[in-house]
Amino acid sequence: MTATLYEQHYRMDWGLPHFSPPLMAVMQDYRAQVPTPFYYQQYPQRPDLQVHFQRQTTRLLEHQKHVQDAWDRDYEAHHPQQDAS
Repeated sequence: MTATLYEQHYRMDWGLPHFSPPLMAVMQDYRAQVPTPFYYQQYPQRPDLQVHFQRQTTRLLEHQKHVQDAWDRDYEAHHPQQDAS
């Protein structure tokens, strides 16, 4: 949580958070080992988003088909076919 708060302050240009000196020293050591990723590494890129939305679209279409099939079965169960004789 400390690292997250520190990175939030860093990204938002809020200055350094007010941590105790020992915690700040540990945080500085951590930041030296784990650098903050570049802007474009922090957010999904177009190919990742395209795959995500394609997957979401597929799931939505599968769900719509499942619901439509359930409605069709329910309708047929309550409205039997009439013979046109």
